[in-house]
Amino acid sequence: MNFKTSFEYELKYPFEYADNGQTKNAKTLTISAPRGNVRNYTSQLKELLRDTSNIDLSKLPAQKEDNKNAKEEKMDTAEKVIQNLTLLKNLANASNVLRQILIEGIGDKANCRIDGTIKLTNSLYNDISDEDIDNILGEYYLNFMTTSLKI
Repeated sequence: MNFKTSFEYELKYPFEYADNGQTKNAKTLTISAPRGNVRNYTSQLKELLRDTSNIDLSKLPAQKEDNKNAKEEKMDTAEKVIQNLTLLKNLANASNVLRQILIEGIGDKANCRIDGTIKLTNSLYNDISDEDIDNILGEYYLNFMTTSLKI
């Protein structure tokens, strides 16, 4: 079985950051697979995500009937994870744990890099849009946690 060592997330809402005195627009985040330095955080995230496996997605707020089927067909697993977390009211907790995972690490062991070069810091994390954070959480789950959760 092959496991990913990282994934690249394309930001829907780029943000500005400084690199060697120049202002740049962030386009992507490269997120590394979890290592021992974030074990405590990934354990917390697994507990939060494990609780999503028994949620009935039919309890989501009703959409217009003509759009319901089209939207359901396009909804990928990452979006369903986010919806499940929202239903459980765990999204804030999961987002806070994700923050800790992404900003952890130093040097070449940084867990998240902006455009593949600059380490994501706490203040830069604050510039990421809510929608992007939700999507990153879903992608993180899909890329790194599904094998251990057995959902």
